Amino acid sequence: MKFFASLLVLCVFLGACDGRTAENAASKVTKKTVELGKGAVTGVVKGVDEGRVATTGPDGAVIVPDRISLEKLVTMKIMAVRAGTQADTTEVDIGFGNSNTHPVRVTNLTARGQVLALDKEKYTTELTTLLGEDSEVTIPADAKVKRTFVFAGPPARVATVRIFGMDVPPAAP
Repeated sequence: MKFFASLLVLCVFLGACDGRTAENAASKVTKKTVELGKGAVTGVVKGVDEGRVATTGPDGAVIVPDRISLEKLVTMKIMAVRAGTQADTTEVDIGFGNSNTHPVRVTNLTARGQVLALDKEKYTTELTTLLGEDSEVTIPADAKVKRTFVFAGPPARVATVRIFGMDVPPAAP
């Protein structure tokens, strides 16, 4: 409602001013509208993440949405790197370990920049696809699971994978 009131005032104001003043006024209203929209979306995402972390999942899983929780609750290692089934892609199998007495669910994996492939010079390639469960990996209590991550480019370009800013080590030979 405030947006429409602002728009009405802007229209009246624009009729009573010159071109430069109208441009400045329109720019300010547009800037505030974009700021409000961005703030609302960011707030919703943050609220969902905080709400999920504050509770356990329906299966009793502890939610892991960030690096701090990941380091505390999960072990990871690269199990395999191979050419993907799609042209010019690489599939990387990552093993996730959970030594806790409750399931652990790693979330937000498909959010932009959360999972990256790095080459030897640290140039990154963003995740294309996470095979299996949508944007999360659930690890049962005192167990391990393997998930496949797909990146663009040939396997030779993948030296390591970084999840939530943490480099995943290769499996011991």
